[in-house]
Amino acid sequence: MLEELDRRGCPSLFATHLHEEIGHLPLMLNRTKNKVLRVVEGDERRCDGSKKNGDNASDNGGPVHYVYQVEDGVCDNSHSLATASYHGVDEELIKRARELRRDSSSFRQEDVLQKMEKRGEEEEEKEKQEEKQEEKQEEKQEEMLEWWTKPTSLDEYVSCMESLRGRESVLIPSEWDPPPTIADDVPCVYVVEIDGGDGGVYIGETEHLADRMKRHRQVFGKNIRVVVFPINVEEGGRTEARRIEARGIVEARRAGFIVLNIAS
Repeated sequence: MLEELDRRGCPSLFATHLHEEIGHLPLMLNRTKNKVLRVVEGDERRCDGSKKNGDNASDNGGPVHYVYQVEDGVCDNSHSLATASYHGVDEELIKRARELRRDSSSFRQEDVLQKMEKRGEEEEEKEKQEEKQEEKQEEKQEEMLEWWTKPTSLDEYVSCMESLRGRESVLIPSEWDPPPTIADDVPCVYVVEIDGGDGGVYIGETEHLADRMKRHRQVFGKNIRVVVFPINVEEGGRTEARRIEARGIVEARRAGFIVLNIAS
């Protein structure tokens, strides 16, 4: 908020109790000036030598005088205990609070800096991971684009697909049923070759390959060959299969294949 106000250059009065945190943050400020309400500690008095009303014990134990003047600087003490004492808070409570403050003051600033440093390291690591993920995604898209522009036959198509997936495909000849290991409840992308490829191809995805092949044979006839590419859950399962299917249909058409993706 403070950086945005400074960037816009609008007249503002930004008051905060978080003086310790603000004072140690690496803020990017160009127009902002730090101001503080002057408070006199110790035996110092006003310029006329008189004692100012409201004198009280400072958080450090000495007297504090409220001068009610704004001057340049950064607040390094809220004088909360002196204010509490001035307004009648029980002295035993103030004494205990002062003891706790002494115990915590030695590590408070270091703790804030450590938290800031850790947060910065976490954000930097997150940015690196996101960059790596984007690079992998771009490389994968480039591989797929290169792959889909190369094939001129179904065999080349299958070979490129196997190279991209890093594993061999499963060929199901005409009139054969799929093996039990991929027949049901296994996400996969498949290519149906119709009449040796002269009748075109069908690209699809399913988790129930046996039922899908049965329907395709009813539509295209029994003389079809099916090439199957199983997708593991670790690879993205059916979500990944659907992505490959959609990209495959578009790019196969661009490569000159006759793609017969119709409702079946």
